[in-house]
Amino acid sequence: MDSLLLAMVEEGAGVRFNPDLLGTNALNIFLVLGLLIYYGRGFLGKLLGERQETIAQTIQRAETAQKEAAATLKTAQHNLAQAQAMAAQLKQEGLAKAEQMRADLLALAAQEVERIGLQAQQSIELEQERRVEAIRQRITELTLAQVTAQLQQRLTPEMQSRLIDQGIARLGGGA
Repeated sequence: MDSLLLAMVEEGAGVRFNPDLLGTNALNIFLVLGLLIYYGRGFLGKLLGERQETIAQTIQRAETAQKEAAATLKTAQHNLAQAQAMAAQLKQEGLAKAEQMRADLLALAAQEVERIGLQAQQSIELEQERRVEAIRQRITELTLAQVTAQLQQRLTPEMQSRLIDQGIARLGGGA
């Protein structure tokens, strides 16, 4: 330290260069560090304290956000489980309803087939009755035609008069 002071203050010589760089540089570094520590302790302490507080607050906010995210995740997982359970239940109900509708449609189709079968049977019976009636009418017509033909051959005008008189007598209009 004496060499630094001697280099700076010599009577009448002014400031001169000290060729001992290693000793002078180390001494200059210690001098600057000492001044920084002495005068900058409050400023650096305050600056480092604020930085430490900011980091602590950031960590606290991150932990709070992590806890909130975990709670939100848990709620979302619970809601998902409920939704999946409800979807499974709705699927089961839908399948049961579809099976019931299928059974109802099959029963309705069976009833419709039976109804159509009955209508067909009734139509067949009605057609048979019509044909039987048509045959009866035809037989009756043929029988009447045959009887009429036979009567015309066998019935003479005298017999016709006698039959008419008998008919009138039966009706009570005898003369």
